[in-house]
Amino acid sequence: MSEKRPKQFTLREMLVLGFCASFIVIARMVFRLHLHITGHVMFFTLFFLVISKGAVPKPWSATVVSFFAGVLLMFVGIGKGGPLVIIKMIFPGILVDVCGFLIPGVGFGYLASIATGAIAGASRFLSLAIVDRVMGMEWAIILQHAAAGAFFNVLFGCLGAAMVPAVLRRLKSAGLVP
Repeated sequence: MSEKRPKQFTLREMLVLGFCASFIVIARMVFRLHLHITGHVMFFTLFFLVISKGAVPKPWSATVVSFFAGVLLMFVGIGKGGPLVIIKMIFPGILVDVCGFLIPGVGFGYLASIATGAIAGASRFLSLAIVDRVMGMEWAIILQHAAAGAFFNVLFGCLGAAMVPAVLRRLKSAGLVP
């Protein structure tokens, strides 16, 4: 007798999550743009995290993607801080999953996706503050740096997440996502 466990990821779902994590890393490698604008990498990060949450509507799917993307980024050597890049990646993933629990329609509704992008982009405040504190900076400088960085991360996170509903609707009409 085979019993179905709905909380486990199927092979197809894990492949989708793996592709999303790989696309985050590829986007960071290809688009290593020196725009001198803080937070522009959050555009692609939240685009693929919210797509992963919409394409695989199971608990902690975005967290799995962000963890794998952080590990891949650490091994490839992209991002500042070495192993701290995993912390920078996992906070937005956790918040995308929390928003998926609290806000209905994440990934398919524009307002839900933009709100998720804003909340997950704001998570960079905490990760910036932790990394700056580990580096030994003073609290006044940490708060200014983290607030300025979080503002632009929220902006780019909202822009990236705003593109997701159109992409997921197209994928759903083609039968590629449930």
